Amino acid sequence: MTRPYFLIACLSLLGCKKFLTEKPNGNTYSPTMIIDYRQMLDENLMIVNSTPGLGILAANDYYLTSAGSSAVGAVIQGAASWQPSVYQPSSLIDRAWSGPYDAINVCNQVLAGMEKMAMADRQPMVDYNAVLGTALFYRAFHYYRLEETYGQLYDPSSSYTSLGVVLRLSTDVASSVPRCHADTIYGAILGDLKRAVSLLPPGVQSFHNRPGQPAAWALLTQVLMTLGNYPQAELYADSCIGQYNALIDYNNLQPALTGSFPFPDSLNTEILFQCSATDYASAHLSQMLIDTGLYNSYASNDLRQTLYFKPVATTTTTPAGSHSYYGSYTGNHYFFSGLSLDAVYLYRAECRALEGDVDRALDDLNMLLSRRYKTGYYLPHAGLSQTNALLLIHAEERKELVFREQHWADLRRLNFQVPGMSTLYRSIAGQSYTLAPFANGYAFQLPEAEIAADKSPQNP
Repeated sequence: MTRPYFLIACLSLLGCKKFLTEKPNGNTYSPTMIIDYRQMLDENLMIVNSTPGLGILAANDYYLTSAGSSAVGAVIQGAASWQPSVYQPSSLIDRAWSGPYDAINVCNQVLAGMEKMAMADRQPMVDYNAVLGTALFYRAFHYYRLEETYGQLYDPSSSYTSLGVVLRLSTDVASSVPRCHADTIYGAILGDLKRAVSLLPPGVQSFHNRPGQPAAWALLTQVLMTLGNYPQAELYADSCIGQYNALIDYNNLQPALTGSFPFPDSLNTEILFQCSATDYASAHLSQMLIDTGLYNSYASNDLRQTLYFKPVATTTTTPAGSHSYYGSYTGNHYFFSGLSLDAVYLYRAECRALEGDVDRALDDLNMLLSRRYKTGYYLPHAGLSQTNALLLIHAEERKELVFREQHWADLRRLNFQVPGMSTLYRSIAGQSYTLAPFANGYAFQLPEAEIAADKSPQNP
């Protein structure tokens, strides 16, 4: 049904009071000027806890002890064990679905309103274009996150029949709209992004919630990676890095200490677009213990090990040597679901390796990793075969993008793009759970209320 939930959304987000009281929906608020539409898009509703985030919980980055499993609740338990029935129904699950659609509804209102503006009211045109481009970008971004959570795995051979999410491109939120197919969803996403990149301003904006062209190119890169179009993905990554190239040297950062986060948004030059996922876990970070294999995969001089994770005190229920995650690019306890430059470097490296350009792929990887290791300790990779280069790049993608929403999208696409994709494993309260390649657990079930309202088919 995807009807607006402005009241619920705004009560749960700091800073939404003005949005709630002045413009809760298109029927009670009538924007007329460019600044009105800009203010609608600047609300927290669009970027704070606004993406599904279930994929972060499902990725195999952590495990749960018996005590931890009891503490985190049904949503994390269900996502972590890849058993959708465990957490249905749940208000948080409803929010994971309705939150992005709230943002999409705002975008549809902005786009419809701005297209009706008289030419005289569109001045200065550069501001008009920037706001219009922002609405198109937001809509594409939220549809991509929805599709990579609830849509069935994208397979080019069956994209005309595999189920995607509900596609709403108008301001009509009352009518029932069924789920559409994956090719339709991705066609709409690409259409919005290609139009947006021609309207958005160049460079990364001082307010990271406002996208510029590098953010649109980064999202185009990710979408085309999902679709398996690596040559085109590489071109968009080239455009992004060519216009904006400001990797952080992790040697200049402080490790995650008690109560601190090492990546403040205001100082993080790698942020192309800031956004956080629905908050299921901020109160449970110390119970979501980092997978020991993942933690030990970082070399001793790899600064990510101390910047991303911090020790958890040993107790009768927490094993010695345990760690939790504190390295979010949001700069706080919320999980990052936005877009960042480090991911673009990794994806361009992967594209180049897949196309046989291994030397340039390793150039990208070395450029990134040289800023992740203690000064003087990183030894550049060289002379690898295509197969070994890809294995290395995929391993670094997992280590770099840990606890980010994009990592789940990577796991989904690698089902089709990596021969012999590994089964995922997780321990919960001493019991082992698995997610085999192509398993139903890669597509989350829609909220039961949505299925009942629109009579849409449910994911298996």
